[in-house]
Amino acid sequence: MRERIGKLLKEGKSQAEVGRIVGRAPAAIAFHVRALGIAAKKYFTPLPEHRGKRRCVSCRKMKTPGAFPNERQAECTVCAKSPGNGRV
Repeated sequence: MRERIGKLLKEGKSQAEVGRIVGRAPAAIAFHVRALGIAAKKYFTPLPEHRGKRRCVSCRKMKTPGAFPNERQAECTVCAKSPGNGRV
């Protein structure tokens, strides 16, 4: 089970997706991730708006709220889609 979880995570799946695939709770997946020694994903909170724009946490550019997938997302859609943008 643990090897399968590690393989799915290396394929780029989120912990929630892995949980749905293997039929386990997110807490169980988190337990196996820690046991595998995989670093925890860094989560970012959205930065506040200033003059109708807010800063992307990855590229650090000021963007309109429409450039983000939703109001809770801290990365703009360009950074969220690009591989190797520094996210863990």
